[in-house]
Amino acid sequence: MKPLKYLTLTFFIASTSACANNVIAETDKNQLLYGTWNCKATSEGDGGKVSLEIDTTFVRNGKLNSFGTLQLNYPEIPEIQYSYADSGSWEINDGYLISTTSEVKVVNISHPELDKVLNLEDMFPQNISESSQILKLTKTELSLKDESDGEIYNCSKKVTKG
Repeated sequence: MKPLKYLTLTFFIASTSACANNVIAETDKNQLLYGTWNCKATSEGDGGKVSLEIDTTFVRNGKLNSFGTLQLNYPEIPEIQYSYADSGSWEINDGYLISTTSEVKVVNISHPELDKVLNLEDMFPQNISESSQILKLTKTELSLKDESDGEIYNCSKKVTKG
């Protein structure tokens, strides 16, 4: 009976240790994520292209803020550039970055007269949650795979002067 007792105790210690290692790993990921990241993404389809360049700041209190530009290039319309800003919250859970936007602001800065036809801000819902698998996270690189569309986004850490 003693070997079974020791086997059970060894299994319990090993599983507890593995859980502790996962907690530490998530904490390490949080530490690496803190700061501002520059992310770029381009999507092509339907004869056009959408480009996004954004700086997202992940703060220790689980909040995030993003600022950047969004550009639409379609043959039927002039090239349109938008200013993009959002704020929300974030967390890392089981290898996924989960972010929830609480506010999104999209402003047409190149052709505001086209907002009567295409108001892009109306297409961005408020309070939406996104989940992305963390493919790579180092002190300088972040690579995410969006769980909903499978797109891969690459980001680089912005160096702060100080």
